[in-house]
Amino acid sequence: MLFYAFVDFGTDLDDRRWCWIVPSAIVADVLARSHQVWLKMSGKGGKPHNDHIMRRFLPSYEHLEWDEFKRGWLGAYREAWGRIASVAASEKISPSVSVR
Repeated sequence: MLFYAFVDFGTDLDDRRWCWIVPSAIVADVLARSHQVWLKMSGKGGKPHNDHIMRRFLPSYEHLEWDEFKRGWLGAYREAWGRIASVAASEKISPSVSVR
């Protein structure tokens, strides 16, 4: 299983750093679905949005008027390092790293 780690470094050197550990399947699903919602919305001047390759993974999609992924939806993934450990344990993956 593949995971993405999204890191918020804050705006100041003294800010707490936060990390969200999100399974790749969730990232792919949210990006695909949010892009489809965005395409259906009107752009500037009521013109349709043009399709392109850019996608935005966001902590809130409220600007799309999409309640399923409103502010706080990523909370379950914040500092969720245990998700990786549990997958590693279930797949009997050794946490050791070898350098050649």
